[in-house]
Formats: sequence, structure tokens, C-alpha cells
Amino acid sequence: MQQEKMGDLKDFWKGRILDDLQPVLNSPVVIPMVTDPGGWDTKHIECYARLLRIPNHRVLQGGRLFRHEERAAYFRTALCGLHESVDIMLDPDTGVARMRTHGRPTTCTAKKNAQKNGTWNPSAYVFLDDIDGMCTGCRIVAVYSERREKLRDLETNLKGLGSDLALGGTNYCLVAYRGTGAAMIFISRDCSRLQTLTDHLTALMSPVECHRITSLLQV
Repeated sequence: MQQEKMGDLKDFWKGRILDDLQPVLNSPVVIPMVTDPGGWDTKHIECYARLLRIPNHRVLQGGRLFRHEERAAYFRTALCGLHESVDIMLDPDTGVARMRTHGRPTTCTAKKNAQKNGTWNPSAYVFLDDIDGMCTGCRIVAVYSERREKLRDLETNLKGLGSDLALGGTNYCLVAYRGTGAAMIFISRDCSRLQTLTDHLTALMSPVECHRITSLLQV
């Protein structure tokens, strides 16, 4: 998340999602993955919390810069003392990179495209092993993702993400809700919770906009 993007329409969209999903999410906290040098001060954190409709104390690591080289320590600090029943939303600059911090990358189209353009910045992404470390117990991890592909392409990418995650030895269930130019991807080991979330989203969107919801509850 970058300060220059704070307050755009997508922040209001994120806040509405968190608000509408209150009945099915467990006291969600948000990790903004701030890439502004020096992190944010109190006024930025307060503004961000208002936009996302959550209390200030549920914004974790807002005052700390997120750097790819320090991602393990960053998330370890964020998760310290956090009960595994508490849900998490991650707010990276770009989204999920289908690769791991160490070892051979999987199918990371984002990296290939960015390298071609000379714009690859790993700090703008959540990696697969970040998700592995957070999806404990029945927790739901939501990841904001910049998306411009068609709905059928989102479904293909969601299946690919599920397959890549499964290579780490754990099967996950995934649900995506696509907005305009963005998506929220929900990931959990507890398929029953994601089924409840899907049912809730479907009830909110039915019957007009249900096509915006893509579920992958068996991976």
C-alpha cells in the first residue's frame, strides 16, 4: 500500500467488503504492507483505518516499511500474539506472486511481465510462503489484488494459485470477488468457512452480480 493511493475508490471498496463481511469474518486485522519509505505516521494510519471501516488498533505494521528482503521478520512481528482465529487482510501494492521466497518459482506471470518492462518489485507482492505462514487453524486470509483480466481469466488464475499453494504440501480453498480493476482473494484451509463466506457474498449480490464471485472450494 502506498500513501499516494490512499483514499482512492479502491480503498472505499475494500472498506465496504470488510464491513459487509463482518458477520462471517472474525475480528479481521489489516496488514497494509506499506512501501512508503519510513512507513506511516499516526494520521495516515487513522485515515486508512477510517477508509477501511476498522478501528485503528486493527491496522498492524502501519508504521513500518515493508521490504521484500525482510518479509519473514515483518510478518513474524505482525503475527506475534495474534490468535489463529483472527482473520487477516493483506493489502500489497499489486497482489499475489505465484512464487516462493526461496526455491524455484512456479508460474509467476506477474514477474515475467514486470521483468520485461523493467518494473519487477517483489515488495509489491504477497508470496506463497507468506500465505502458508498465516493460514493456520481456521483463519481466512484475504489478499487485495490489482486485476484487469476478464472473469474467465480470474478463474484460471485462481485455479493456478490453488495448485501452486498445494505444492507446498497443504490444500487450500479459495474464493475471489472481482470488482472493477481489482479483486479480493480469500484463502483458507477451512473450506466450510469459505463456503459460508461465499454464501454470504452470493446473498449480497444475488441475483444480479453473482458472476463476480469465483469459488474454488476443492483444490
